[in-house]
Amino acid sequence: MSVKKQNKLKSYRDKMLETRQQSLDFFAGIEFRYEKVGSIHGCAIINDSRSTSLEDTSYSLEITKTPAHLILGNVDVAKLLEYLETEIRLKVVTLGVFGANDFTKRFEISKLVDKTVYHQKIDDVVINMIQWVKSGETLLFSPGSPDFGSYENFTQTGEQFNSVVAPYLTK
Repeated sequence: MSVKKQNKLKSYRDKMLETRQQSLDFFAGIEFRYEKVGSIHGCAIINDSRSTSLEDTSYSLEITKTPAHLILGNVDVAKLLEYLETEIRLKVVTLGVFGANDFTKRFEISKLVDKTVYHQKIDDVVINMIQWVKSGETLLFSPGSPDFGSYENFTQTGEQFNSVVAPYLTK
């Protein structure tokens, strides 16, 4: 690819990211939509429990500028790989999944990141992943599915996440 074409592509990507940032600014103040909860030892904690589709999670990963520790709900692994494989490979350091999951598919997901954790409850996933976060990273809770088997709606899921991280937040 020519240098001129590469520069045009970079310019286009920069404009797209700027547009994404503007829409993120629009979301500011909308509860549980890419909401910064606080930080743990310099790692930003983001509650994006309104993310009830893999497309929503993809968008959230796009606008996350630092290496991410991603927490997903009970997602379809085939769709996860179809929608998010590239973003996960490029940005996600560790991956946590809560809810009932297909144990036979764990290996496919585990190949994409350094570490994975699976638990039935959000609490257990969060507590495990908090141990892995570092300054300059992001812990992104973006379920990517409407896990209404365990919770009535994204508000309950978001409140549960917030209650689990609250004792660990750096003051």
